[in-house]
Amino acid sequence: MEFNIEQAEQVLAQIELTPELHYQDHWVAESECGTVRCIAGWYVHLAATEAGSAEYGHHEYRRRYAAKHGLGDKTYRTVAAHLAGLSQCEAERIFYTSSESYAIELLKRSILAAKLRKEGTVEDDDTDAGETIVLDEELKDDSF
Repeated sequence: MEFNIEQAEQVLAQIELTPELHYQDHWVAESECGTVRCIAGWYVHLAATEAGSAEYGHHEYRRRYAAKHGLGDKTYRTVAAHLAGLSQCEAERIFYTSSESYAIELLKRSILAAKLRKEGTVEDDDTDAGETIVLDEELKDDSF
């Protein structure tokens, strides 16, 4: 499965637009600011909204998506990982960090590494080299 750069950028843009609604400790929760979501929650929310699931809600969207794609598990983690094109290990690394800033940093690194792989700067199986390049880019660019 290939990392979905476009969807990751949409999630990142939403979080940067409304940082007060990003909270890594819950998939989805109500707060005084509105509905807060972790990165996995934002993946599912944005995909469900795009699919027009307003008539049956995001929980039902997860169930239908999991069934359609033969996932066997309808959790936010599994559905979001599939939407993102992440392995379960990669998903756990991003989705299960409790630090909002670190989760955003990991998402940005994943986007950059995927773009480098797509450009042919790094090979798909050369994960260490990809991470090294991403880390080097971080030193040059204070946006992380």
